[in-house]
Amino acid sequence: MPRSPTLPALVGALLLLGACQGVIADPAGAPAGGGGGPTPDDPYVPGSAEPLRCAEGDFHPTEAPLRRLTPHELERSLAALFPGVALPPLALPSDGEVDGFDNNALGQAVTPLFVERLAEGARAVADAAVADPSWLPCDPVEAGCGATVASSLGERAYRRPLSEEERARLVAFFDAAEAELGSFDEGLGAFIEGLVQSPDFLYRPELGDGSLPAPDGLVALAGPEVATRLSYLLWQAPPDDALREAAAAGDLATPEGIEAEARRMLADPRAAEAVRRFHAQWMRLDRIAEIDLSAERFPELDGALRRDLEASAEAYLEHAFREGSFRELFTGRTGFVNDRLAPLFGVAPPGTDELVPVTLPTEERAGLLTQPGVLASTSHGLSHSPILRGVLVLDAVLCAPPPPPPAEVDIGVAEEEPGGEAVTTREKIELTHGTSECAVCHDAIDGMGFSFERYDALGRFRTTENGVEVDPTGRLREREVADAVELAEALADDAQVQRCVATQWFRYALGRSEARADACTLQDLADTLEETDDPEEMLVRLVTSPAFRFRPETP
Repeated sequence: MPRSPTLPALVGALLLLGACQGVIADPAGAPAGGGGGPTPDDPYVPGSAEPLRCAEGDFHPTEAPLRRLTPHELERSLAALFPGVALPPLALPSDGEVDGFDNNALGQAVTPLFVERLAEGARAVADAAVADPSWLPCDPVEAGCGATVASSLGERAYRRPLSEEERARLVAFFDAAEAELGSFDEGLGAFIEGLVQSPDFLYRPELGDGSLPAPDGLVALAGPEVATRLSYLLWQAPPDDALREAAAAGDLATPEGIEAEARRMLADPRAAEAVRRFHAQWMRLDRIAEIDLSAERFPELDGALRRDLEASAEAYLEHAFREGSFRELFTGRTGFVNDRLAPLFGVAPPGTDELVPVTLPTEERAGLLTQPGVLASTSHGLSHSPILRGVLVLDAVLCAPPPPPPAEVDIGVAEEEPGGEAVTTREKIELTHGTSECAVCHDAIDGMGFSFERYDALGRFRTTENGVEVDPTGRLREREVADAVELAEALADDAQVQRCVATQWFRYALGRSEARADACTLQDLADTLEETDDPEEMLVRLVTSPAFRFRPETP
């Protein structure tokens, strides 16, 4: 689409129209509103040694952050707006991770680079949508088609019904752009370019409409706002027609109505991607693509094997969520294997490049923590890292991340013992961490990490390292465990693990860290997990909870 000198002014006008709906970002570019976590009135720090405790059963409000769509959600939203159109990628900078997730409001700064890339992407999307008009709801030659497009696109982009004033403004903009630029196509391109950059499309305002009762100090989210929360959590995309209809009918005003829609959505194949994305971020599977291992020592680690390792771990996590149970998440003996992965799993090649489920040896593997992809994600240099493996368990599975080492402490690993070579990784680490300044933190880290000594840097099971028998004994707090399999069994029955998994889903669903006010919600989710042994039931409980349906009143 040729660029007109008038176009930037028209696009700016549409952005100003959207900005009239409210404040979108603070002067630094960060989204308005808090992200949960520590505040002057709530000094709790997520992951601190102080556990959250539910003192009473009532839900208490905490800060509600204004969330922006992630780059992935933006692309999925554009695909829904222009079905069937081959859209270019937006090439937006990645959002910062908070608590391991990329959808936390505190990590969603709107930088100059983001604004520049978004403007470029909006122009490219507009060009593609104009070039392929198959998505249009009307024939451009028909009278009033511009108004139809403006209303339809505006309502679906904003993910809620338009007020009459908003509808009139959008239609007026489309008409003005068409008249100024000289054709329907030019006007359509300008309209799309502005809409893609508008605050009501980029952000997820949650103001409520005042029509629903709420406890003191709280505001009930409007039906379309609940629908938006549900759809981006469970489908990574905007609400479909059925969910929008449920919102319009008032069905999302009650926990029962939300539950019905949540179960429908979880049963839909579109939920698979959301389940995969949660688990991949929770277990830091993106690190697999960045494993920095010696090519000389591990020549098999090419691009194909990296992709297989990540896909296999994701497949197991989805399998445990869908067909297994919370306990099976940590103790299941299923692996998803192809011919490239078979040597890492220690099983016979299945005769295919596709991932197929196989039963793994019970004495060698148990659950997600012994999946080769998870084990390999913490490796670097010439070997595996018991330290990083221990940190992963503490952070992701127990929600008790260790503090960073003091700046003055040498964190290197000794290469030799006095009078001889240290032949195993464990011996090297124990020699280094025997000092008092290291032992305090590493007592917990190494106790977890050493449990995985029977797996090399790529997650292969072994009993020796450098010709010497490895020692896989470890600890979970004061309990000694024989190896990673026994550790997995212990974690599966651990109340802190149940609480942590519930907390991780809470962080992902709400786009913020937990706060002291969330203690009762988190306890309820953990209780659901213990009672049902079903992560899906816990997720349904989460989306019907007051934390999902209400926000605090704005002072």
